[in-house]
Amino acid sequence: MAVPNVFGVKIVSIAGDDLGPETILTNDRLASELLARRKTDAKLLHVKQFPPEIAERYETSGPWIEERLQIRQRRIAPAGLATSDLAIQAGKKALSKAGVTPDQIGSLRIATVTPDYHASSPTASLVAEGLGIPIWDIEDTQLHELIACDHQLACSSFVAALQDAVDDIMLGRCEYALVIGADKMSTITDWSDRGFCPILGDGAGAILLKRVPYEETDIEVNAFYAGGDWTKASRIIAPVGGSRTPLTVDLIKKDPLFSGTKLHMDGNTVFKELVRFLKNHVIPEALEKCGYTPSSINVIFPHQANGRITDAFERPLRALGFTGYVSRTIETDGNTTSASVPRGMVHAYENKILLPGRTVMIVVMGGGYFWRVVFLRWSLK
Repeated sequence: MAVPNVFGVKIVSIAGDDLGPETILTNDRLASELLARRKTDAKLLHVKQFPPEIAERYETSGPWIEERLQIRQRRIAPAGLATSDLAIQAGKKALSKAGVTPDQIGSLRIATVTPDYHASSPTASLVAEGLGIPIWDIEDTQLHELIACDHQLACSSFVAALQDAVDDIMLGRCEYALVIGADKMSTITDWSDRGFCPILGDGAGAILLKRVPYEETDIEVNAFYAGGDWTKASRIIAPVGGSRTPLTVDLIKKDPLFSGTKLHMDGNTVFKELVRFLKNHVIPEALEKCGYTPSSINVIFPHQANGRITDAFERPLRALGFTGYVSRTIETDGNTTSASVPRGMVHAYENKILLPGRTVMIVVMGGGYFWRVVFLRWSLK
């Protein structure tokens, strides 16, 4: 294959956030907290007790959650710690590991569905300040050039951000690009929905990219595949609070628990449709378009939406010759949305699963519905 007239991209560092063991919320503790919340919510609504059909929404158990979702725990960031704070934690560690200083960053891509603020400031500006990326370059006489952007594409946000960062480097716009996926999903979780709230968690992960000659690239120009079925956008939605249905006094009176501003999902329908798309179209078409076969892939990082979804597309891949590793960080992290892929990569790297020479497939799909797939060759030792 002829070498294109572009630069190459190399992953030089990856890192996660600093959330510690004290932030872990186990299934058993979650089940207990839901029952306590039922009492609090009933008091807030001035009712002695909920009718059975509402009361049962708060009832679950640790074993039920693990059996249905393959999740044992998730991490919940403390009050006062925002999405940008998680992103800054991961970004600082990624820079430190690579020995790169903030003034060397020319592209900052932040993937998130839970920005600190609704409209402005962008999370990227808060992260740029927190990382110490300078405004000026040369003795306060020349502005520092920085491409910075928030990426909000639901579950596909991180790969969308990664693709734009790769383009920034390949087209010569910068030498270093920092891509961070971060979400505080606990802030948009409906804690009265036993079927959905156990899925979500908080976290962040960062990947630092460097410009190299194309012959040394980890990611090729034809490594991405993207698409979607936007006719099903309402399947996963936070219906209240945007320009379609602004939050008003009347709405607050009707919904004092603000459940309309939280994320809602038609779980059974979403499961069936995502599995069908992934098995029959997204994965086989991405493999063909980008020139790979199941047997040529060593490691797969799927979006950590639901363990059963991963099972459903993993089985046919193994039947076609895939013998590698599939990331399962949902068991300990839950679904951290924009952070799920980079956090999975951090876990695999630290556990010696991501080794130089291995071929990686990242596949994400969810809200929108949108999907993204990227293939890369791992070279970081």
